[in-house]
Amino acid sequence: MVGCTLRNRKKIFYRNSHAFGCGYFYLGSFAAIEKIEQLKVGTKLPRQFTLILLGALLLAFMVHYFVLKNLDLAPLDNMLVASYSINFVLAVGIFIGLYYARKKLKNALGFLFMGGSLIKFVVFFIVFYPVYRADGEIQRTEFAAFFVPYLTALVLETYFASKMLNQVSDS
Repeated sequence: MVGCTLRNRKKIFYRNSHAFGCGYFYLGSFAAIEKIEQLKVGTKLPRQFTLILLGALLLAFMVHYFVLKNLDLAPLDNMLVASYSINFVLAVGIFIGLYYARKKLKNALGFLFMGGSLIKFVVFFIVFYPVYRADGEIQRTEFAAFFVPYLTALVLETYFASKMLNQVSDS
């Protein structure tokens, strides 16, 4: 195939494709090719959100950890790892849910977004609140252990949700 400019680099064969010369020609429509391209573009935003959220939460966790360590506080107390992990899983789950509901429930995405925040607070009151209130009061370090990852995830969720809404309104 040296010197051929037209070739199927990904070696994807479709039902109506036939080898001819140095490339492939397609009988019928380009529906299969278009569908693959839509799938690539269709998962770009959730993948980008997940990677950026992971990086931001890892950075926030490292800063949080070193601040606690420099203040001579136990850095892994107050369910710090669980708080970051749960916030990551919830934020990704909520965003992916919003992403797949963006076309059918276009006018209700704001309410769904607020519902996602409600889910996060319910999880906080079920998982973290009893542990934090065990000694009778919530300390600043306990509050920060929940609020820092929550706020980090919320800021990124808001940014990417607005980006997603702009894409929905453009199409």
